[in-house]
Amino acid sequence: MSKKDYILNWIHEVSKIRPELGGFAVCPYAKSALYEIIDTDVKNIEPVNGYDVIIFVIEDELNLDEIQKWVKHYNIKYQDWKFYSDCASYSTFINGIQTNNGKYNLILAQPKEKLRKFREKLTKTEYYTYLYSKYFKKIIYKWKITLNLLNKDPNKLVGKIDWLTKKYLIDKMSRGKSSNSSDVIKSIDFQYSEITSDQNILNILKENKVVHKFFDDKEVKTCEKNPPETTRAYFRANMLKKFPQFISAASWDNVILDLDPNKSLLRIPTTDPYGFNFDSHSAILNQASSIQELVSVLSGHSAHR
Repeated sequence: MSKKDYILNWIHEVSKIRPELGGFAVCPYAKSALYEIIDTDVKNIEPVNGYDVIIFVIEDELNLDEIQKWVKHYNIKYQDWKFYSDCASYSTFINGIQTNNGKYNLILAQPKEKLRKFREKLTKTEYYTYLYSKYFKKIIYKWKITLNLLNKDPNKLVGKIDWLTKKYLIDKMSRGKSSNSSDVIKSIDFQYSEITSDQNILNILKENKVVHKFFDDKEVKTCEKNPPETTRAYFRANMLKKFPQFISAASWDNVILDLDPNKSLLRIPTTDPYGFNFDSHSAILNQASSIQELVSVLSGHSAHR
């Protein structure tokens, strides 16, 4: 089977109605989509107008990290398009149905405006319920266990819930030290969040198997420089990267700007957890040549919420 025929067969597979997905296909619009398949080197990718999706078949030797770096590069370069990775060596599933092609390294590109319209249609159906059901069930299961233990035996959640772990540590360290327990508590309160030293409290807790790592060092390093693109953390982090000298403070719900020492601070509210993400604000951030220009655009931007 030729490369093109294989990909056409994959498109056919993801277009099939699946009982496991509540009567939906993995990609409900794949069958009717106008697409183009282009075999190219990853460095030469260039989207072409007039298609719902473009499938770029790239080099076999690229690994997932390398492909994702190129995806990020093209998402920044072409602001009107959304790029996705499909790595041959990284299988993905929804309710047991394989979603990736499994043989070739692909980068898919879709015009953002068409993608937005497809998503709007799907949100009026139960499609996303099945898409995220696996993760939803896991979250609900963990919450049930957590709430049950909070009721019956909170100590079993030490190492799993932050505030309980901190309380456990304070109780243990201040036991028998009533004369200076206040100082001990203050010291632990301060040092508990210190993560820049090898001898910090977190590492001591890890060494004693009180807490456990969910992510390896490589993933942590990646996240230090790459905020999640689907939440407001994207905007907040990239504001700090691009205009650090103007940031007076930043929190979950606000970015505070100090544009002029003779004027009041300016507050940019970021109360929507899913607003200010890559899709809505990457172009605004990248195109702003000054903080004043950015503020001006934000003031009239419909996605400013």
